[in-house]
Amino acid sequence: SWSRLGSNYLLSEFSAAILCAQLEEFQSIQNRRKFLWLNYWKSLSTWSTETSVTLPPVGLENSYHIFWILLPSNLYAIRFIDHMKNYSVQVLPHYSALHLSSMSRKWQQLCSFECPRAERLSSTLVRLPLNNSLSAEKQNIVIEAALRFS
Repeated sequence: SWSRLGSNYLLSEFSAAILCAQLEEFQSIQNRRKFLWLNYWKSLSTWSTETSVTLPPVGLENSYHIFWILLPSNLYAIRFIDHMKNYSVQVLPHYSALHLSSMSRKWQQLCSFECPRAERLSSTLVRLPLNNSLSAEKQNIVIEAALRFS
């Protein structure tokens, strides 16, 4: 959450070492993430049409760092998150509307504004688990749990 002015661009030596190792394995990490991302998309595309859930577009240049789904409403998103918890699958909201942060609320005393699209996305966009160490078995659990939701 955004709480005050400023930035933090520091990279510790430990973080730099991890980044260096990941950069050396970039292509294999990227290929694995792409495989998992496409598997989500193929497995959930029919379900998404039937449930009015929006999936990310396929066929565009992509970093494959997340697989998000856009649910039709806030209530639907809450129900989906709870449903996935019942299968021990953690899905997280992806986007926080900055104008609702504590820092922005301080500024709104001077200038009021609304961002209805940002608010809608912050309450309906969730991420499915995706990392290069996600096993096929664990991804299938996520997919099967999502397919059981209606």
